[in-house]
Amino acid sequence: AGNTMSCDSDDDANIEAKLRCILSYNGNILDTTINYTLLILNCFVVTKMPLIFQREQEHNRNEHEIQRRNKRQFYTILAFLFVTFFQIVLCLVVKCVGISIIWCAMAGWIAMDNNIVESSNSRPTTNRNHHPSVVIFLDAIAILYYAIVEEPITTVAHILAIVVLGIPLHAMTNRFSGLKSTTNPESNSIQRG
Repeated sequence: AGNTMSCDSDDDANIEAKLRCILSYNGNILDTTINYTLLILNCFVVTKMPLIFQREQEHNRNEHEIQRRNKRQFYTILAFLFVTFFQIVLCLVVKCVGISIIWCAMAGWIAMDNNIVESSNSRPTTNRNHHPSVVIFLDAIAILYYAIVEEPITTVAHILAIVVLGIPLHAMTNRFSGLKSTTNPESNSIQRG
C-alpha cells in the first residue's frame, strides 16, 4: 500500500502532473472513492450545521445575528481554503497524495459544531439531526481502515488534522464571527462574544 500513498514523479515533473497525482491518489480508485465520498459528506454536514443551529435560534433573528452568520460563513470558507492549500503544499513537500487532511479537519469542525448544537438544545428533541454523528462515525471507520492498511504516519496526520486544524479553526471562526466556542452550562446556550 505504500506506493499508492505517494507520487512516483521526479522533482522536475510539472506542477499539473504532481497535482493530478496528489488529487487522484496516484490513480488508486479505492482511495479516491473513499476520500472524495468522505469529503462530500463532510462538506454537506459542515454547510448544514449552521442551518441546524439557526433553526434552534430562530427567535433571536436580528440584523446583528445575520451579520454574525455572514461573517461565520466567510470565515468558514477561508478555513476550508486554508486547509485545502495546506493539504496540497504538504503533499508537494513530503511527496504524499490525497485529500484526507481536508475531511479530517472537517471532522474536527463537525465534532465541535455538533457539540455546540447539542449543548444549546435545552430540551430533548425527537426530530434530532443525526447526519453529523453518522459522518463522524464514517470518518472514524476510514481512519481505522487507513491505520490498518497504511503507515502509522497516515494515522498521525489524520488525528493531527482533527486536533490541530479542525478544532482550532472552528474556534477561531466562531471567535472572529462573534461566537464563542464554549457553552454556558447554567443557561445551556451559546455565549455571545
